[in-house]
Amino acid sequence: MNRPEQALQRLVVDFLRRAVIAPAMFWFCPNGGNLSQAQRGAFKAMGLTAGVADLHFIWPGGYGVIELKAGRGKLSTEQEGFRDAVLANGHRWAEARTLDEVVSRLKEWGFPLRSIHVF
Repeated sequence: MNRPEQALQRLVVDFLRRAVIAPAMFWFCPNGGNLSQAQRGAFKAMGLTAGVADLHFIWPGGYGVIELKAGRGKLSTEQEGFRDAVLANGHRWAEARTLDEVVSRLKEWGFPLRSIHVF
């Protein structure tokens, strides 16, 4: 099955695992996919929220999120709402379609990264 967003996310995560300088950290927020009705109900009761961004970043003095999109993918209404809430709370939000865009945005934010060759 062709899943370009998954491929992009794996590429980004592989880079980040080598480049992030502690104590900074990042994590993926699984928020959907092929869930059964029971799983979706259980996850919703546990705090599942539609529109939450794919990758979250925290570092001394900073917090930001990046929504990854591949090809012509567009933000859903829920993702737009999450973006607006993040920005209204004074945090950083970005949409990225390539590894280079992710790296550029993180550097712009001051997120600590080692200098690693982007392949």
